[in-house]
Amino acid sequence: MSTAKTADELRDSWDLRRPERLLFLGSLFCILVGFLMVFGSGRSVDRMITARDLLPLAVYALSLLILHITLVLFRFRGDQILLGAVAFLSGLGLLAQYRMGAFDTASQSTLNDYLFPAGILIMLAVGIGGMRGRYNRLASGIWFWGGLSLILVAVLLLTGQRFRGAVYGAGFITPTEILKVTVVLFLAGFIASHSKGLSRWSPLILPPLRDLLPLILFWILLSGLLVVQRDLGMFVILSVALLAMLYLGTGRIGYLLYGAVAATGLGYLVLHVIEHGQR
Repeated sequence: MSTAKTADELRDSWDLRRPERLLFLGSLFCILVGFLMVFGSGRSVDRMITARDLLPLAVYALSLLILHITLVLFRFRGDQILLGAVAFLSGLGLLAQYRMGAFDTASQSTLNDYLFPAGILIMLAVGIGGMRGRYNRLASGIWFWGGLSLILVAVLLLTGQRFRGAVYGAGFITPTEILKVTVVLFLAGFIASHSKGLSRWSPLILPPLRDLLPLILFWILLSGLLVVQRDLGMFVILSVALLAMLYLGTGRIGYLLYGAVAATGLGYLVLHVIEHGQR
């Protein structure tokens, strides 16, 4: 009786995750076409295609299979579109690395280089599964994520080394990449907890400045630190994320319109005032 019940639950889980399965197959097809285009653009002219050339694609396909079977066995009911998007982007990154020669036999690639994308996808599955129903815990620490973001850039400025105008960490790493997580978590928590106030615009088409004030002050501090660090690319990425999340969280297109005006003004200043921006 128990065995039959388990079999029924697995069958239901298999049927439930059909959209994810189709997304994975679609991603695999697109990446396969990409590899075939790379093969046809020159590799097959220089030398014969070997099994080693196909290994990155095989590992990617195997990682998708392991990920999907794992989620079915654990009867995971989380977001399927998100996993499909991540699977596609992972495959696209793998294809880009292959196109740039990261897996050439001349570079003495090891098996670990090929297993890396599989490990990333499997860890992703574990991470998403572990966070099921617990995302509210992340949102509860709004100012923790905001403070961590500011401290991270400040510490980098104090301890980092300047190279070609920008500031890097030890070994020329860019620890500010973590801001793509911490700042987004801060924005998500802040906008969710202040969504009603942020959605109330005056009849004169003015944004709710009182509700926006904490966010504005945070953004001024963060932007100032990033400008001093000369990480203008990160500033642009996070600013676009800010506007997109404000629009999606409130439904007010005015955030995008004001953002476009601000971007025009800031772009002019960067190009005419900041030497690093000119370069």
